[in-house]
Amino acid sequence: MNVSEFDTLAQFINGLSQEELAQRLQVSVLKLQEMSQNADFEQWSQQHDPEGVSWKIGQNRRYLVNLAFSKKS
Repeated sequence: MNVSEFDTLAQFINGLSQEELAQRLQVSVLKLQEMSQNADFEQWSQQHDPEGVSWKIGQNRRYLVNLAFSKKS
């Protein structure tokens, strides 16, 4: 993943807000909220991310890069 997509390293570590991730995935905040309740959210987010990054929900409803999830080749 290209860290330059993030304003700062702290933003990368602390995750993205709902609004920030919705913008990155090019979906509405409502759609993001809906999909984040599904068990396959990590896969869905990876399919919508411009760099194929998988996301998970962290503390305080911040979205974190899911480093444990990888695409099967």
